[in-house]
Amino acid sequence: AEIGRLQAQGVGVVFAFGSEEDRKNSSQVIAAALQGGLGLPDRDYYLKKDAKSAELRKKYVEHVAKMLELAGAKPAKAAADAKAIAALETQLAQASMDNVEIRDPDKTHHPMSLEAFSRTNPGLEWAAFFREQNLPADVSINVWQPDFFRAADKLLKSTPLPTWKAYLRWHVLDSLAY
Repeated sequence: AEIGRLQAQGVGVVFAFGSEEDRKNSSQVIAAALQGGLGLPDRDYYLKKDAKSAELRKKYVEHVAKMLELAGAKPAKAAADAKAIAALETQLAQASMDNVEIRDPDKTHHPMSLEAFSRTNPGLEWAAFFREQNLPADVSINVWQPDFFRAADKLLKSTPLPTWKAYLRWHVLDSLAY
C-alpha cells in the first residue's frame, strides 16, 4: 500500500510507473511499468568493479547516512540503514537491464493484463496499486522488464521489513531534498 501511495505522490520507489502510447496500436494509451527504484543514476553505478565506482558507492552510502541523520536518525542507525539501502538497491540493479538492452524496443515490449501481471508478480497487490493510481482494472500494461519485476517481487518477500522502511524513508527524503 505504501509503495502505491508514494508512487501516486511522485516518489519513484522500487519501480517506475506511468503511461505510454501502445507501440502496436498508436490510438491507445496504456500503463507502463519499468525497472527503477535506484538512488544512483543507473545499474552500472552499482555493478562496476573499478576503484572510481567503488569510491562513488562509498560516498553514496555516506550521503544517505547523513541525510537520514539530518532527518532525525541516530548516527549508528543511519549508517546501518544506509548500508542496507545500498545493498537492496544493488539487488534491484542486478535485476535491471543495461542501457543497451533498454534501447531495443522488442526487449521492452511485454503488454499484458492486470490479471496476468498480478499472477506473475503476486508480492505487490497490483489491483490495489491500480486503484491508488486511479486506473481502471481493464487497462493493459507494458511491462518493460518482466525479469526485473520477478526479482523485485522476490525481494518484497525476502527483504526484512526494517530495510524496506529505511529504503522508503530514504527515497522520500531524496525526493524532497531539492
